[in-house]
Amino acid sequence: MGTNYYVQTEPCPTACEHCSASEHIHLGKSSAGWRFSFQAQTDWGPLNAFTEWMKLATSGVITDEYGSTHSLAELLRLIHDRQELRSHMEPHPDLGVFRADHGWFVSDGHEFSTNDFT
Repeated sequence: MGTNYYVQTEPCPTACEHCSASEHIHLGKSSAGWRFSFQAQTDWGPLNAFTEWMKLATSGVITDEYGSTHSLAELLRLIHDRQELRSHMEPHPDLGVFRADHGWFVSDGHEFSTNDFT
């Protein structure tokens, strides 16, 4: 059980009609018993992912999969409160997770994945 968070970006004012739609971009997921899962873009790495994620998170309105709006401060508080929970970077044989680090990396102490986990 978890909740996905997204940022709804503003449409580009100079784009053509086809390209002017806003984007609904996955920021990450909060799952029961786990640290917050940050969604990374494929060109992000350990040195820049959290900085790039913050830029993305401030580029529009943050919503969850149920349509509720959240401030960045609220989302960051939720993320902070989950930091001591189960890590995605460690195996958890009791849960059937034996190679949890595949596709995951750490940036500024936060766990990111380029995998699709929505």
